[in-house]
Amino acid sequence: MALTLPKFIVLKPSDNNGYLSYVREGENNLGFLKFFETQAVSPYAKFEVEISDTSGLVHIRSCQNNKYWQRTKTVSIAGVPPGQYWITATAQNKEEDQSKETCTLFKFAPIDHATGPVRIVHVQSGCNLCLWLGSDLILNRCVSANYREFDSNGFDIFSIIDYDIGDSTVACETFVADDGKGNIEMSGEFHSDVKWEETKESKTLVDVVHKIVVPAMTKVTVNLIATKGKCDVPFTFMQSDTLYDGTIVTTAVQGATYTGSNYYSIHFETEETKLEPRKKPDPM
Repeated sequence: MALTLPKFIVLKPSDNNGYLSYVREGENNLGFLKFFETQAVSPYAKFEVEISDTSGLVHIRSCQNNKYWQRTKTVSIAGVPPGQYWITATAQNKEEDQSKETCTLFKFAPIDHATGPVRIVHVQSGCNLCLWLGSDLILNRCVSANYREFDSNGFDIFSIIDYDIGDSTVACETFVADDGKGNIEMSGEFHSDVKWEETKESKTLVDVVHKIVVPAMTKVTVNLIATKGKCDVPFTFMQSDTLYDGTIVTTAVQGATYTGSNYYSIHFETEETKLEPRKKPDPM
């Protein structure tokens, strides 16, 4: 029986300690993946499954840096056996050729269709992906790919969470009904002064006083010239929600934009035009 995978997944290890996440801390993370994310809804824990041209095989792409998983050999790191292979999100493009070490194909092997745990196999090497525990701060809880044998501690077993459904903290859930049968029950209240997707605007009016001296018999034309600047600044903010049981859930919300505009370099240009004196009327 073939395993049907969601389009977007979150992975949890057998010790239930953290979700698999793209490592974004530090300058030398080298694209490593690590089981240390605390929130299933984190954008760093979101991975896209892309179906391969070969039946039953897939490519996996990090939704954070848009690079594909591949098996990578590390350089010597203190406390880590030399010549070890790790799964990193570092491939710019998909590679279908199974004879190449750069192959980005993976296979999800179900252990129990009823409960859902799986093993993930790197196709080119035949090695099982496995949670690695060690003293090295960089690689501890990363994903190794060195052995074809099953891990005696079960660290090569993972649970799949659909990023759109399967976890109570994931919003906007979608699913396929069982022949159109089924129902959804929910309850709850939300009180807030915030209106989602509403644009907040603020304006500051600045008055400028410019004195003009108008000589006698002169028309003065004054032009105000200013430069208008505009900027769109994307930003991320932290949203904190308190659940009914008192649990506080903090989520990084991306996609907000601050738009600002301003006039600057204001100056005045003055043009004087001499007026012709009125002619005196001819005497009657």
